[in-house]
Amino acid sequence: MTIENYDFFCVDYAKRFADTLEQEVKKNILGQSEIENAVTKGLSVLYNNGLYAFLLFTIWKKQSGTRVERRVFQLMDDLLISKKDAQSLLRIKEMRLALEDAQGPLDAGKALSEDLDNLLFAKELLSRTLSYARYQVKGL
Repeated sequence: MTIENYDFFCVDYAKRFADTLEQEVKKNILGQSEIENAVTKGLSVLYNNGLYAFLLFTIWKKQSGTRVERRVFQLMDDLLISKKDAQSLLRIKEMRLALEDAQGPLDAGKALSEDLDNLLFAKELLSRTLSYARYQVKGL
């Protein structure tokens, strides 16, 4: 059995997040501090209210946030949670989170809540990735 370095995946997805937004920051389409603030808000919800609240918050901000929040939370969803058959962090096979049947973020949250170990593991993955992403964004 291979032992996975899960932190590597968190770093990789945080870098993807920052790299995707870098050009928009350089072109002054998005502000670095606004992106950092949006990531911090997401982390706060994840830490204080849990994974399912974070998923709800992400959906809400994608639809009703500021222009920057809509962009940032859409990217968070795409890279970290996403829809069925996507290569998002929580859905890649190395994570072994059994989200194959989960159609969207809320279905993923429901599936994760059925196993406490998976729920806590997913929360830790998201927490680390968003923390790393926040520091990556500071460097833009």
